[in-house]
Amino acid sequence: MSEQEEVIIKLTKDQALVLFEFLARTNEADHTELFVDQVELKMLWLLEGQARKTISGAFLKELLFHRCRGQK
Repeated sequence: MSEQEEVIIKLTKDQALVLFEFLARTNEADHTELFVDQVELKMLWLLEGQARKTISGAFLKELLFHRCRGQK
């Protein structure tokens, strides 16, 4: 089994937050018509997870709290 080459994308914390918000919203709703293959949806989930890791714990908790209440 060969090792796959990694691609690194650098973002600022603000950019990571915007990306996380977008990916989280996209994952919350049924957008199956957007995906040609199941792998695309899986990659969306993986990207959301990676974006979540870059955001500090306390800030993420506050962000998720406000999102659950429908606030920005």
